[in-house]
Amino acid sequence: MKTARHEDYIIVKKLDIETELKVLGTAVAAGDLSAIASAVAGVLTASKVLVADANALVQGMLYCAERTFTETSGAGTYTATVPIPAGATVVDLVWKNTVVWNNAGTCVAQVGDDDDADGYLAAVDVKTAPVADTVGYGGLSTKMSDAGSGVYKGKGGKYCAAAKTITATVVTSSTGGGNGRSRLLVFFMIQTPVAAIKV
Repeated sequence: MKTARHEDYIIVKKLDIETELKVLGTAVAAGDLSAIASAVAGVLTASKVLVADANALVQGMLYCAERTFTETSGAGTYTATVPIPAGATVVDLVWKNTVVWNNAGTCVAQVGDDDDADGYLAAVDVKTAPVADTVGYGGLSTKMSDAGSGVYKGKGGKYCAAAKTITATVVTSSTGGGNGRSRLLVFFMIQTPVAAIKV
């Protein structure tokens, strides 16, 4: 298994059928490990911003973007975004609480995109759900249609013909708090369509 990490994205598929790897537009031969390492190192040191460009991502790969949320005392809105390139399919979105939130008021999370502000997760009370993940495999999954999932739940994933931005927010309404720790994982793939042949 070949694994290369971008600041946001992790390639998790073998590169056994690739003839070249493009790292932010720079083509390097798949067998040239030193060139690949150099190109990836350049990405890691040059910028923490992903360009939402399908040419910068390897076709046919599964990627995971992670965003973290850390609660601080008092009311406020926490916001994180994930860019999804045109032609990608979002196959799952997972929300994990490593520690549940404890603001004195409400603590409500939602996750959506340009088409539907809570299409992935709708009005999730992160003071109670999901329960704190202390074992590493808990959380809410839209693919599994877990409680709190929005209209994008289940099915075969959401195909994005145009580039989209996934936006996640947590809104706390009162005083106190500071315990909450959450992780958002967005899984998507860039596929290469192959037309069927009529005989």
